[in-house]
Amino acid sequence: MPRVTPPKRDPSYPDFPTIVHALAYAAEHRGNAPALACLDRVINYAQYAQAVAALAHRFGEAGVTGERIAYLMRNSLVAVALHAGMAARAQIAPLNPTFTDREIEPLVRDVDPRVIVCDPEFAERARRLAQLAGGAEVIIAGADEQTVERLLSEPAAPLPCRSRTTSVRISSPAARPACRKAPNTGTTI
Repeated sequence: MPRVTPPKRDPSYPDFPTIVHALAYAAEHRGNAPALACLDRVINYAQYAQAVAALAHRFGEAGVTGERIAYLMRNSLVAVALHAGMAARAQIAPLNPTFTDREIEPLVRDVDPRVIVCDPEFAERARRLAQLAGGAEVIIAGADEQTVERLLSEPAAPLPCRSRTTSVRISSPAARPACRKAPNTGTTI
């Protein structure tokens, strides 16, 4: 197989140690530029960074540093939640919410999360899955205090940018045999 040479990086573009650093840079230098849009809702980079920092603080209170967070979400607050997990130095494990219980239960056992973050529509399912994970805490994004509006109403805090990488845990029914051989494998970003 031929070796693929990656494209040369534009030297005028800053080199960031993590994606959280890139978000902090965008918030500082392009704060008013649109960052995320969903239906009629648009938040800019400054708001995005503020919401990520607030949720990262919430994750820190839950003791996730070095632990795993499972995400059972559609494309809602998932970008904010994933970046918050990275900022909190947790291992992140996105799970496909369309999987059946038979497909997702082994993944949750494999991931063994400390926290499960879910959309409100998956709250009951996340609570059942949390029991499989030894009583993981369930945080419902978009409900109660975990809405973007609520996160933005908290006092602004800087993003916790650290040089440490975040581990992304990839689990799928197709990957199960590989996971049995090496249960703690993941992709580092």
